[in-house]
Order: sequence, then C-alpha cells, then structure tokens
Amino acid sequence: MTGKSPTKVAVVGASGYAGEELVRLLIAHPQADLVAVTSRQFAGQTLGEVFPRFSHDEKTTALKFSDLASQPKPRHRFSSWARA
Repeated sequence: MTGKSPTKVAVVGASGYAGEELVRLLIAHPQADLVAVTSRQFAGQTLGEVFPRFSHDEKTTALKFSDLASQPKPRHRFSSWARA
C-alpha cells in the first residue's frame, strides 16, 4: 500500500469509552487520517483537552470536537466514519 494516501476518517460520538478507543487506534494507524470527531458534550474542545493521554500527538491538540447537529453535511471532509 505504499504511495496510497491515508483514508480520512471521522468518529461520531468520540467522547465515550468506545470512541476513545477508536481514536487511540486511528491515531496510531498508518493508513488512517483522523479528520473529525463529534460530541455534543465536548464541542469546541480539542482531543488533547478531553483526553490528556493523547496530548503528546500534535494532531490531537488541534483537532476539535464538533456537534454533529451543527454540521448538516460534514461527509465531504472524510471518506469513512465510525459511530461509537
């Protein structure tokens, strides 16, 4: 799979236990590019703020949770999604 760009992935409901585990796996996966995470409770906060164990990763200090209800058509940003 050399030369193939990573798959852009979003995690819907990323603030719970299952979402946190999906985020952990996706951050480490070489063929995944985590581009969106959603949570009503943590909208506006970064992954690193909500889950300090991920704050070592530069992406998690910039990637912010969004409320899916406030984004009517976010699908264009990613090619795959997981609901946690």
